[in-house]
Amino acid sequence: LEPDLVVGAFITAPETIEKIEAAGIAVWIADSTDVRGVPGAIELLGRAIGHGDEAANVASKLLGEIDSIIAIVSATEHRPRVFHELDATNPTKPYTVGPGNFVHSLITLAGGDNIFADAPMAYPQVSFEQVLARNPEAIILADAPFGVSAESVRGRTGWETIDAVAHDRLFAVTEEISDQMSIPGPRIGRGLRAIAEFLHPELFK
Repeated sequence: LEPDLVVGAFITAPETIEKIEAAGIAVWIADSTDVRGVPGAIELLGRAIGHGDEAANVASKLLGEIDSIIAIVSATEHRPRVFHELDATNPTKPYTVGPGNFVHSLITLAGGDNIFADAPMAYPQVSFEQVLARNPEAIILADAPFGVSAESVRGRTGWETIDAVAHDRLFAVTEEISDQMSIPGPRIGRGLRAIAEFLHPELFK
């Protein structure tokens, strides 16, 4: 296809980048691991493809969205403990998010505390016992588009004792919201707002 530019992510293998560059093709890596870095990445990519002004406008609008939500949630001191479920194919050992990725950043900026912020990796697999011990007040079901529901979580053995389940603080995201949360692009501001509204509904009436 003879591309002029290949856009990769921070998870792109170095050897892959080397092979592409060896073929004489420029490589640009989007390395945003936090939400506030996304507008800057958009602006830089816009310059790289010759659309700097348009990208700057998108980035400015997105940064405004992010800052306005941060300002709203700053009105409360309560930060709910949050468990973000990525994959519970095995509900006794679900995958979640740790530090060093923009989903963790979303939870933090939306006014929550990721219960696995101290995990040794960005996307750890944890045990039910660990989730129970950290007792989240809110659970985000990012795997809802793949068939997981609030009802199915309430039916898991032992999960009924977790605060979030006992008080029905379960957010089964739609496919659209899942995309907004998981892709570091222009719609990530909407993903941030969706989480903030779930965690602090009283601030968005």
